[in-house]
Amino acid sequence: MDTTPNLKLPFIAPAQAQKHVTHNEALLLLDAAVNLGVVSRTVTSPPADPAEGTRYIAASAATDAWLGHDHEICVWQDGAWTFLAPLEGWLVWIADESLLVAWNGSAWIEAVSIESINPAELVGVNTVADASNRLSVKSDQVLHSHDDVTPGSGDARHLINKALTTNTASLLFQTGYSGRDEFGLAGNDNWQVKVSADGIAWQQALEVDNATGHVGVGISAPAAPLHVAGDDQGLSLENTQDPGQSWTIGIGRPGMYEDQLIISTGTDIATPANHLLRIPKTYAPTFTNGIQVTDGEPIGSETSGGLANYKPWTGSRGELSFRGPDDSGTAEFRIYAFIHDGAFQGKDAGVWKADADGARLGINTFSPTTTLHVEGPARIGNYYVGNLPDATTSGAGSIIYLTDETGGPVLAFSDGTDWRRSTDRNIVS
Repeated sequence: MDTTPNLKLPFIAPAQAQKHVTHNEALLLLDAAVNLGVVSRTVTSPPADPAEGTRYIAASAATDAWLGHDHEICVWQDGAWTFLAPLEGWLVWIADESLLVAWNGSAWIEAVSIESINPAELVGVNTVADASNRLSVKSDQVLHSHDDVTPGSGDARHLINKALTTNTASLLFQTGYSGRDEFGLAGNDNWQVKVSADGIAWQQALEVDNATGHVGVGISAPAAPLHVAGDDQGLSLENTQDPGQSWTIGIGRPGMYEDQLIISTGTDIATPANHLLRIPKTYAPTFTNGIQVTDGEPIGSETSGGLANYKPWTGSRGELSFRGPDDSGTAEFRIYAFIHDGAFQGKDAGVWKADADGARLGINTFSPTTTLHVEGPARIGNYYVGNLPDATTSGAGSIIYLTDETGGPVLAFSDGTDWRRSTDRNIVS
């Protein structure tokens, strides 16, 4: 054996002359092969003026002095190129790629190919991870995509798991490492959105009850499908086609229409002059600017009956109609009067009522038994004999009160042609 088995370093033979030549040749080979680092592995022809000891890996289809030495290590030594055929497992640092490669017997491949880092205590990408932030990434973007390699199901889901209901599983957004917005499960199992102006004081913006699906705006534990809580700003509505024109719905506070539902123009309910409607809990609503209804528009609740439609005065008449509950066979419109004598009291003023037998009007009663039912004294118009209305125009059955008839005041009725005294049916003189 004249050379070593791996690096092919020449041995010095017994009684060899000029031993220094063989020894120096071995040193040059060691200098070329140990701690390998090459300029590049993509060059196909030798550089024009290489420095002593410069090393390359000849690329495929190498030419000129490198012809026939594809993938070999080319070293410039003593004014000539020396070639080292790599053995499997050799490692080489590629300077222009900042990459460590290895010879696998047929090709140069990346020496470090990470198939898995499972488990890894800390992972930092472009930054240093620590005990609190075991995965730390500094990047303009972080991509989470569905698995089209394995392949996966096509879904993409980010799972955040907490130990107990009282723990937190959330996403926190910061500015300058100071919290501004957080959403997730924060201290309970309801989905929440919280915001902060300084990262210290937090405002509850939204909460969704996980048992009912109720949504709370500005309130925890919402008690209705949509539960809104706020101060004088209430709930504002604005049409984007007419910016700046807003209506606000809210509830009065102590000292300002307490416990009343208020509808107001503008973006708050703090200015009474802007109130359109106030509905107290215990008595009739107040229409601060009156009530105006468009032709044919409903007043009231259709589902509970009593739906009303108002037609304003057009030409010869106006109209106010009422509809009773479905399948009830009746319609009823009641009139209440409220007085205040230290406290509000409701009085039965009257009713318009209709059923299969016809329509009835009750005054001071809600149970009329005749077409006109007056619960209490009724007064009709007074007339003198000299200025009686026309009996024909008034119609048969009309009643008047005569104050100067012969024999004294008396009721009279129309028979369609004349007025007759109710006492003896004679024509009024």
